[in-house]
Amino acid sequence: MSPASVSTAGWPRLLACDLDGTLLGPDGHVPARTAAAVRALRAAGVTVVLASGRLGHAMRRLCLELGLDGPQITMQGAVIASPVTGEIIHAWRLSADQVREHLSFARLTGAIPLLCFPDGFRAEFVTPEIAAMFMPYEEPLPQIVPNLAVLADEEPVKTYLYTPPGTHDRIWDAAHVAFAGRATVTSGDERSIELLPVGVNKGEALRVLVASLGIPLAEVATIGDARNDIEMLRISGRSAAMAHARPEVRNVAELVVPTNRDEGALEAILAFFPGLLLSDGVDQVARPRVGAADGRGDRTTGRD
Repeated sequence: MSPASVSTAGWPRLLACDLDGTLLGPDGHVPARTAAAVRALRAAGVTVVLASGRLGHAMRRLCLELGLDGPQITMQGAVIASPVTGEIIHAWRLSADQVREHLSFARLTGAIPLLCFPDGFRAEFVTPEIAAMFMPYEEPLPQIVPNLAVLADEEPVKTYLYTPPGTHDRIWDAAHVAFAGRATVTSGDERSIELLPVGVNKGEALRVLVASLGIPLAEVATIGDARNDIEMLRISGRSAAMAHARPEVRNVAELVVPTNRDEGALEAILAFFPGLLLSDGVDQVARPRVGAADGRGDRTTGRD
């Protein structure tokens, strides 16, 4: 059966999906059947957008594998760009005063700051723990600079704070107090906190992107697993959270699907796009398992 012969009535017109811990399996790759589902969606005319905290060029291989040459949401929503062509569609940037305030906050709380630009990170030093965080994500290690403060006027897109073991929750709470109403405080894991211009997040980037494509948010489906996915899950017409997501993430989603070890993203796709035919001609792996979850799973911790 060809994609054209599948009934697409009621299908969302766009799917936005987080990467790490969601679309990707614990091994950091897209499972074969999940990749087939993404390609089948594209063949049926559905726009597929990856929404990640990664740098754009760290998403390029995945975009090529999945045939996604259009704009993607990168850097926690701070940049909308095509990882394949390198074209930046839109970027939200920090002011010099904001950067200096973020650096001061890091010094006061014991976090290790890095500044992120569309082409990569800058840091004053890199510990082995920080270096290890870059290894799985096809991102170069940060460029070492003598003093991050001198880069404040160069308009980075976000400040990345590495939180040493045992400090994450304390610094997370402190950041929300310090930057309430003045910055977006988000995180894709339990080892870092990211500070973006106020109002900037994956949800806002999704809102801007779909408006440019003429697609109503009611006709958008989203899948995610972390706190940085909450805004896009909340505003989309259909939404699914992974079983291993924190309660506050699961609570805003319409559906809860199995973990990335059990290809929960595929089950969300099958629920959102009933009748979808994969490349091997099978339209269902099993009846989509959606509903309550116990929170156990094997997500990868990283850019998200």
